[in-house]
Amino acid sequence: MWRIKSRGETNSAFTNSLKYVWDDGNFEGTYKDFYLQIREGLVNQHPQLLEFGKKIAGFDTEKPFTI
Repeated sequence: MWRIKSRGETNSAFTNSLKYVWDDGNFEGTYKDFYLQIREGLVNQHPQLLEFGKKIAGFDTEKPFTI
């Protein structure tokens, strides 16, 4: 588990977890994998992965941050 933001840190616990999992773009997996791994690193936060609007086929199986 990574720790919650403390004084002097520039990122929140969520951002630190996201950056750790993303690993400078070396993350291999889907959006769902990404979400689950980010969530594992958070103790007191509970991020959600929600879909709104028209469903985009295959979105949840893509690598995050790709177009």
